[in-house]
Amino acid sequence: MSHRAYVDATNTMRVKYAYRSPAGQWQAVTVEDLPVDHTAIAVDSQGVAYIAYSHAYDDVVKLARQSGDSFLVETVAPGTVSSRSAVAVGDDGVVHLAFYDVTSRKLMYAEGASGAWTVHEVEPNSDEGLYHSIDLAPDNSVHIVYGSGSNSPLKHATRSVGGLFHTTEWDPQGGFYPWLAVDPSGALHALYPAGVYPYSLTYARYGY
Repeated sequence: MSHRAYVDATNTMRVKYAYRSPAGQWQAVTVEDLPVDHTAIAVDSQGVAYIAYSHAYDDVVKLARQSGDSFLVETVAPGTVSSRSAVAVGDDGVVHLAFYDVTSRKLMYAEGASGAWTVHEVEPNSDEGLYHSIDLAPDNSVHIVYGSGSNSPLKHATRSVGGLFHTTEWDPQGGFYPWLAVDPSGALHALYPAGVYPYSLTYARYGY
């Protein structure tokens, strides 16, 4: 089954969840009846969807968990102003979020189950990590790729379970809208527009 999360620009910027049935038909439902920005989605091994987004009026980061035909919505980091977020969920049911804190201008990470979140700083420097993507390795270690925009460095942060983040620079000009996936062998696959306009779509594979 295919899953999508998106902002419906024809319906006052409501966040929508859409899925395609085995018969090939798409169906969509409203996740929360408030205007939002920048959705991200992850689906666990049971087919349950998790959608991260920020409210358009106060930029509070939210997580919506699918429960039957509706969603249970909670605030991940109360008091935090976030412009973008990314989400991944492990086989153990723990949800992992990366988000950019507009107030501190830092990339942050949150993990937890419903109603209980722990927040960590990913990147110690300010003004880095506005654009980011997150995924989990088979050993549940966290991997985040991130950057600050066109012509900025693409960086990678990794954290073992219960550990601290360690960061490295991957590409001096790849920090604009990166995408990351970790395959079953633990290898990392990154896709990103490198350089300045007109961008060069770049693929990189990193073995860990």
